[in-house]
Amino acid sequence: MNWKHGYYADSGYTYGYYPETMPLRLHWAALVQNHEVPIQKFRYVDAGCGQGFNLIQAAIAHPDGEFVGIDFLPEHIAHARGLAERCGLTNIEFIEGDFIELAKNPQNLGLFDYAVCHGISTWISPVVKSGLFSLIGQILKPGGLFYNSYNTFPGWLGVVPFQHLVLLEQRRNIGTLALEAARKKYSSAQGALSENVQCLAWSSGQIELSGESGPGIFGTGVQQPLLAARVCDSNDGRHGGSQVELSRDCNDSRILQCSIAN
Repeated sequence: MNWKHGYYADSGYTYGYYPETMPLRLHWAALVQNHEVPIQKFRYVDAGCGQGFNLIQAAIAHPDGEFVGIDFLPEHIAHARGLAERCGLTNIEFIEGDFIELAKNPQNLGLFDYAVCHGISTWISPVVKSGLFSLIGQILKPGGLFYNSYNTFPGWLGVVPFQHLVLLEQRRNIGTLALEAARKKYSSAQGALSENVQCLAWSSGQIELSGESGPGIFGTGVQQPLLAARVCDSNDGRHGGSQVELSRDCNDSRILQCSIAN
């Protein structure tokens, strides 16, 4: 079996700081919905933590919290562990793992007050996504908070032709080589790149565009697996209930959403 089996692993992801994932911001989002999540001595897991930079920022800001980062790529975990060690942090742990396998023995991780998935549910295959949400449903405490952000349609529909070209180029090249080849052919045919395509063609687009789910997904593609994992109820998240939509881009290209576990 291909060791990647539903993950993108041809190159590492970029570094970034995402303030909407910070515990204090999530604590506020819960309070807006009349729900309180602990902001001291809590446990926080980042599923798909990438290079670890963002999670390390959270661990520095909350020395009494316990933080766990999970990622499939060995190079991500190696970098994250090295950075945490250089920062002298003792309240953070990074685990190299497959969501599907981890979901089979969730007790090894314990329970968490916060669970975060920043963008990754857009890129992984449906089978891996089910494993991810199953894992979250088992390790999130009742009343715990789940943050999930993902690229969504219709905002990303314009990127689909470019993504198709990237996937074709990946039959001959990997990573940025495929991205660069696709960019040249697409710009030659179209004359100019759209804003979304231009951004992806020069940054971390090889991950954004190489997922089996496509460059974006419809909201139902996220809601149904979450329902099955009992991470949220059937409320659509816009009028109270167990979910709150933190923000939505003006062109409906990214949704940031929090769910309160049953």
